[in-house]
Parts: sequence; structure tokens; C-alpha cells
Amino acid sequence: MIYPTGLTNYFHSAEIAASATVTPLVYGPLALKSFACGISGPDGPGTTSGGFTYKLYDGEVEVFRIFDTEENALLVYAATSNRFSFSLPLNGLRVKNSIGITIEATGTFTDLVASGISILYQR
Repeated sequence: MIYPTGLTNYFHSAEIAASATVTPLVYGPLALKSFACGISGPDGPGTTSGGFTYKLYDGEVEVFRIFDTEENALLVYAATSNRFSFSLPLNGLRVKNSIGITIEATGTFTDLVASGISILYQR
């Protein structure tokens, strides 16, 4: 008889600044079932042109990418936060080394941070 293993939720409460350096979150091997992530821009009213890209990694290998807006679009961040949530179907996404993340800004974004990252996984 096969017994399924339980799901574990990992929450990363610290903010991750925009950078091309991979920040490891959970070490594998594991099956990534879902994740949610937030993005915060500069506080206060105003406009900023640009966009951003979230990238998920298995070790140093990119496995998933999330884009928001186009480089020439105009975004208004007045102390707001965008959240993205993804559920991966069937057996999830197999991660051999570690699940890591980067966030890269384009255009004139400054003080961009990833926040409230939640990962649901199975070992």
C-alpha cells in the first residue's frame, strides 16, 4: 500500500530586493505544488514606467517565469501590492536542488521588492 506524504507550506516573510542573484528558499528534492508571491513598489503616490519579472529556479536553472506589464507601460503604485498565485497540476513541478527566486525590474522602477512568498510543496 502506498501512503501519500503530507503537504508543507513554507512562508518567507522577509522582503527580497530586485536583483539577478538567486535567493534560495527551500532545499530539495521536493515537488512544488503551488506558490504565491507579492511585489511592492515605492511608497506614496506617483507613477513609474516599467515592469518586472519573477523567476523561479531549481538550483541555478530557471524553471518558471512570471512577467508583469510591458517595459513601456505606465504603472501607478500608491502603496499597493500585486499578488500572484499559481497551482501546478498533477504531481507538481519536480525540484532536485532548491527552489529559489529572483525579481528583476525594467524601466524606471526603484525600491522594488518581492514580499510574502508562500510555497506549498511535498517531499
